[in-house]
Amino acid sequence: MMMMLVLLLVLLLLVLTLSLQVLPLLRQPEQQAVLAVTTALWLGYGAELSVVTKYAADVFDATPGTLGWLFAAGAGIGLGAAPLGGILADKFGRRSVIIPTMSLCAASIGTFALAPTAEAFYVSFGLWSLGAAMVSPAMSAFAVDVSPASGHGRGKALALHRQAGDAIWIVCPVALGVVYDQVGGAQSIVTAVVLMLGATAAFASKTKGLAIRLPAQKIP
Repeated sequence: MMMMLVLLLVLLLLVLTLSLQVLPLLRQPEQQAVLAVTTALWLGYGAELSVVTKYAADVFDATPGTLGWLFAAGAGIGLGAAPLGGILADKFGRRSVIIPTMSLCAASIGTFALAPTAEAFYVSFGLWSLGAAMVSPAMSAFAVDVSPASGHGRGKALALHRQAGDAIWIVCPVALGVVYDQVGGAQSIVTAVVLMLGATAAFASKTKGLAIRLPAQKIP
């Protein structure tokens, strides 16, 4: 146990040291927007893999086999939805895809807590899988669009995008799990939804009228 705590401390110090290298990026509104939408999506993933699956087992008696098929079906939806999200992001702009699909993600997570039957719960899971698959390529494209030119910090900017996801992945499942244990499953899901909508609103605010470094193009 002591060894694990020491390793965790060393890891945190390493993360802090590396984070100091990206502080200038954090002052840029476009990078703040990347962090906001990354936070929103990974909050959804954290909720999906922690409290949502537990809620399905507690309320609808979902078995490990049922959940396995559910995740497999969600991945199948992603196979078709991800290319569609990328095509729409190229045609209509990243922002025009990210905001509605991320809102769909938050709404579908929220409907998990309202689903009256197992079948309705599974439909909600399908909608979540659709939104998450479509927003991912648009989000990645946006992160590249607003990153510095190649050789001038692009690698650090994209690493920051990944680092934000990992940070949420560390904190979110534990925090939502505590809410689930102390207050209840529906309340933990609602907590995730509120945070996701807040992060999506922050993205919308930061990207309003933002120009990107593509010839005569703006993020719609």
